[in-house]
Amino acid sequence: MTARNLFAGAALAAILAAVPARAAGPIPDLSAPVAGNSHDASLDEYRKHLQDLTTLVEACAKARDAKTCDPAQVGPDDQVPLTQAPNAERRPVRYGWLRVLLAKAQEKDKDAGKPESKPASKPASGEQSVESALPLPPTTTELLQAAETRLAEDRPRPTPHLQSPPTMRRSARP
Repeated sequence: MTARNLFAGAALAAILAAVPARAAGPIPDLSAPVAGNSHDASLDEYRKHLQDLTTLVEACAKARDAKTCDPAQVGPDDQVPLTQAPNAERRPVRYGWLRVLLAKAQEKDKDAGKPESKPASKPASGEQSVESALPLPPTTTELLQAAETRLAEDRPRPTPHLQSPPTMRRSARP
């Protein structure tokens, strides 16, 4: 290891130590399915599950309490077939992100207009502090609205019945 690499590593460690972490506490591990293994779902079952999840997110956004926003209501992850063929390959659809969001939504948003009471240190003129340069994280309300949109967009569209191709007529040549 060269002195240059050693110095670069020490500088990186110093920068990372100086930037405060944004997480207020440990993030609960709700990514694993609550009800056990994933569920082999047909496309219709998957469509219904997404509709039920949309209804759950809408209710949680209105109530914002522990009962309505219970992550266990999400149910198991789905295994969805890629095609209509029997024994088709399946893809996993995981809902860990939604479980974490519902757990977070059990508490109301903090007032975004009020900055947290921290001693403000003014950077030198022309400089911008690291915290002021970062965008504000979205509120839980905004994340719930984004979840509704995502669930609606993920819903598979019904496939139209395949029609036979039109018959081609031979034109009579003069």
